[in-house]
Amino acid sequence: MIQDGTTTGTKMLAAMVVLILGGMLFVGCGATGDEVVAVIGDYTLTKGEYERQYLKNNGGKAAADTSTFAGRMDFLELLVKYRLKVLEAKAQGYDKDPEIIKELAEYRNSLAVPYLSERAVIDPQIKKLYDRRKEEVRAAHILLRTQPDSTGRIDTATVYRRAWDILREAQEGVPFDTLAVRWSQDPGSAKNGGDLMY
Repeated sequence: MIQDGTTTGTKMLAAMVVLILGGMLFVGCGATGDEVVAVIGDYTLTKGEYERQYLKNNGGKAAADTSTFAGRMDFLELLVKYRLKVLEAKAQGYDKDPEIIKELAEYRNSLAVPYLSERAVIDPQIKKLYDRRKEEVRAAHILLRTQPDSTGRIDTATVYRRAWDILREAQEGVPFDTLAVRWSQDPGSAKNGGDLMY
């Protein structure tokens, strides 16, 4: 029972009458969003607020575009029932109960921490990854093979000196593709200026 002398059922019936009348507004054209869809106690549900709630809770615009009139009426009924419960809770004084206020604050904090952590840690990493993907990188290389010396050991010193010579030429302005054609020992990419084709 609500303290003002009316029962929840009576309020529900009154809200349902408004609900049915409000539902007729869905077929109207040229609506601005200020039209009243339902009045529940001191709360007025406008068509604009209803649409925002519907989009938020039912999969966004794409889902709303394919919704049926019956589906929208069901959602409107859910909103009215929710508001009636809020009205009943206020009438019972639950909105002023210190224990409930404390519990709600703890609940909000428990929801906020993961959300804020995600915003602070994950979102910047996603943006960084996205920014990296906007830039295309084409790979090219100069392959230098090691050869065994006369004793059978791998001669890395010769390859090391050649790599430094190639680097010096590149720093002097010789184009990479010219150096690749001249020095690369990769038969597949050397003729293409070292381009690995990806």
